[in-house]
Amino acid sequence: MKLHKKTLVLLGVTFTTLIIIQYAASQLVFLNSFATLEQQDTTQNVERAINALNADVNNLDAFVYDWAAWDDTYSFIQDINEQYIESNLVDETFIGSELNLMVYVNSSGEIVYSKAFDLENEEETAVPESIQQYLTTNTALLQHSKTDSTVKGLLLLPENPIILVSRPIITSTDEGPILGSLIMGYYLDSTKINELAKTTQLSIEIQQLDSQVTADVQEAIASITDEEPIFIKPINSEHVAGYTIIKDINGEAGLALKVELPRNIYQQGQSTSIYFMIIVLTTSIIVTAVSMIGLAKGVLSRLTQLSTSVKGISSQQNPAKRVTVTGKNDEITDLADEINRMLATLEQSQDKLQITNEKLSVVGKLTRHDIRNKLSVIVNYVYLAKQKVAGNSDVTAHLDNIDSTIDQLESILNFSKTYEAVGVEEPSYIEVKGFVQEIVMFLGLSNIKFVNELDGLTLLADSLLRQIFFNLINDTLKNEEKVNQIRVYYETGKDELKLIYEDNSSGVPENEKELIFNETYGKDTGYALYLTRKICEAYGWSIQETGKHGKGVKFVITIPKINKNKKQNYHIK
Repeated sequence: MKLHKKTLVLLGVTFTTLIIIQYAASQLVFLNSFATLEQQDTTQNVERAINALNADVNNLDAFVYDWAAWDDTYSFIQDINEQYIESNLVDETFIGSELNLMVYVNSSGEIVYSKAFDLENEEETAVPESIQQYLTTNTALLQHSKTDSTVKGLLLLPENPIILVSRPIITSTDEGPILGSLIMGYYLDSTKINELAKTTQLSIEIQQLDSQVTADVQEAIASITDEEPIFIKPINSEHVAGYTIIKDINGEAGLALKVELPRNIYQQGQSTSIYFMIIVLTTSIIVTAVSMIGLAKGVLSRLTQLSTSVKGISSQQNPAKRVTVTGKNDEITDLADEINRMLATLEQSQDKLQITNEKLSVVGKLTRHDIRNKLSVIVNYVYLAKQKVAGNSDVTAHLDNIDSTIDQLESILNFSKTYEAVGVEEPSYIEVKGFVQEIVMFLGLSNIKFVNELDGLTLLADSLLRQIFFNLINDTLKNEEKVNQIRVYYETGKDELKLIYEDNSSGVPENEKELIFNETYGKDTGYALYLTRKICEAYGWSIQETGKHGKGVKFVITIPKINKNKKQNYHIK
């Protein structure tokens, strides 16, 4: 087995085993156990909230009993004397006892006295008609067959849910006959719920079931049964909620009580699981370290030596150097030998390329020198010709055109010097808008509007980028009498950019859209576009003509975001 395979197999088996142990232990042992503890704790806190509510009801029951089993009340239910009202049924009684309602009903079921009180504003209010209607149509609160009878519970009113307690009116010695019922109650509103939450140190929310309840409460209602009266559900990673149903005085579901708690227990379980993971990872690191020590002397140190040698040659860009690796004959030694053979081949190729470039440079310089000499002769003849035909404007105009063409040829010769470095020139990021604008100024588009919308775009390229735009614009200029506008712009995609060149010429017929890139197409257009496509392919780009015939050309250059050397081809500011 090869060395790299041995390393991968060893490390893979080690880490896979440890990860399986870690996952099974943290999920099955820790998190499940802590989730169970969280459910138990949440259930206990929901029961605490219910017990606190029941304690309030029991306190109210005791208070109502004190008033109902009292001789003064026993007399009042018979004569409705004003002295009792002025002495006992004052606002301070409601405020001190936190009551919202008192109702005195005689043995005939008639309300002989009632009073409602707004605790928030500390003022008397009208007794809700819903209470009077309930007592008229429903006698559950008035059924007292024994002197120690009590009826208590929740009643849902349109105004607010209310907790009511009803006691029989008897003497102070708990004797009858029973002369009626005394009913007292308090609204289970936000103020009371906040007091309950403060007492229990819990986050409590109560929703009425005959109104629009939230989605989580709907789910809880569907899950609660007589056997499972409390429903537990995590809200998120930080909070868990417990739900139960509060039945009304008739035994029907009336309110949903929700207790929200921080997930301290579960988070503790997660922390414990993390600590366990740290232990496992520490163990894996130790095991890996032991394995690496065993491999280091025989493999890794030699790979490091080979890597250092290659990096040194790469940084110095000197293929004449060679890598060296110590040790026995194995895959690493074979790799070093192959690298050295590759460097030798590269050195020979580089020498040949350098000689070729030097020859081309000399030929280019001599060619430009000879052309400039001939152009100088033409310039002199044009000058003399202008002197001879100074009065003939038509001839002079033609001679001026010759002068302009000579100037362009001079610029082209200067332009061509940039290509002597092609092949050894390193690509760099070029600000495209200004780059293209220089070409436009050089070509002198006097009769054509040039729209440059390449703001913020930089491309990774070299001097050949100039030739792409030069060829495209020069191709348009051959149809200058049919063109009055050129536009260049770009469009961005997820992993590519489209660089687009358009003009409003007659365009390219559908059956010629690929032919125009052939070397032999047309007189000289095909060769220029053929070179343009080759330059694009050298960059790793592609070019297509996608315009509509009769409406102009549209060259689309597609540039991938990342090139074959893993570098970004473009940036957009």
